[in-house]
Order: sequence, then C-alpha cells, then structure tokens
Amino acid sequence: ALRRAFPPFSQLAPLTPFVELSRFPLFLGTACFTFEGGALVIPIAESLEPAQKKHFCKIFVQTMSVVVLLFTSFGAIGYVAFGHDVQIP
Repeated sequence: ALRRAFPPFSQLAPLTPFVELSRFPLFLGTACFTFEGGALVIPIAESLEPAQKKHFCKIFVQTMSVVVLLFTSFGAIGYVAFGHDVQIP
C-alpha cells in the first residue's frame, strides 16, 4: 500500500523479514539474560541510605541506557560486519 501511495517507494526492493518468528524465543531468552540484574534493583535501593537514594534512580537509568547502547552497538556492528552469513543455532 505504501508503494502505491508514494511513487518513489515503488522502486524499492521488497522487504524481507529481519528475523523469523520461530527465533523469537531465542531473542526473549537473550533479552532476559541481558537484563537479569534488574531484579536486584529493589534490594539495592532499599539498602541505601536516604542521602544516596535520591541519586540512585538517575544512576540506574544512565547505567541501563549504557548497557542497551552497548548491546545494540555490538549487535549492529556484528550484523554490518558479517551480514546474513551469521548462523544462529
């Protein structure tokens, strides 16, 4: 529908799925493994002194943002370097 509505898009090659739906459980397991430390947030936050608690949320968000950026960067670099030649077990 997008190709008919906007003529410049009609020249684009047809899109292929980025991943197969059958590999979604592997993605989900990897994502859970990556962020499993998140379960420690509540015990850590409760053990902090009141003066430290006001900084905890900001530091936690910054840390998780860096983790997401690193994992995304490594994944993107790996995909750019090896492309479709990568075999997922």
